[in-house]
Amino acid sequence: MSQTETVLANHPRLDHAARDTPAETSGRHPDHTPVSLPPSMSLDDRLIQLESGLIRWALGLTRGNKTKAAAILKIKRSTLGDRISRCRLNGYDL
Repeated sequence: MSQTETVLANHPRLDHAARDTPAETSGRHPDHTPVSLPPSMSLDDRLIQLESGLIRWALGLTRGNKTKAAAILKIKRSTLGDRISRCRLNGYDL
């Protein structure tokens, strides 16, 4: 058994994902959550979309406190500021 097969066999979600039909053909995520992605969305655009949602969530929890939001996200405060700029969330309204 290869190292990859060992990891898959010992991790229930990864093993499940490896056994099932790939998400690309089934239209579903391995945990059976429907996946609805535009076919032409780039990986960078999808990552920014996901990151924006997480940043908004953390800022909402902390009522806009960026230091506390960074702590929740387990990143440095300066990194949060960079990511806010990259995701164009400057002036984000809670």
